[in-house]
Amino acid sequence: MADFRRRTGGLVTVVLLAVVVFGVIADHPTPDERLASLGDRIACPVCDGASIADSPSTYARDMLSLVEEQIAQGWSDEEIMTYFEARYTDAIRLDAPADSSRLLLWLAPLGVAGAGAYLALGTRRREHGDA
Repeated sequence: MADFRRRTGGLVTVVLLAVVVFGVIADHPTPDERLASLGDRIACPVCDGASIADSPSTYARDMLSLVEEQIAQGWSDEEIMTYFEARYTDAIRLDAPADSSRLLLWLAPLGVAGAGAYLALGTRRREHGDA
């Protein structure tokens, strides 16, 4: 039974690390994916609560075309968001901006992975009498 727990703890740690590494490596969206993502994150200044991707207004279509041009010119997503925030304030964002008050939400998965590794190592030490 102890061998099963040790192997399971090690397997869980490896799986969690693989998920994190795969997420970092696979995070290279295409220009169309970036356009869709940014279009969903930018609010239409004419419509109430709609994104520029979902809005039927001409103004939103023009904004979406501008985003497409900026992507083609090599702008980063953050540069594009900053451009729109400078013109429309941060209310143009439909997603919550990252700030220090949300730091815990970003660090929580690392804490969970660290706690899992700690528990797995602690269980292994107790089984071998290394404590």
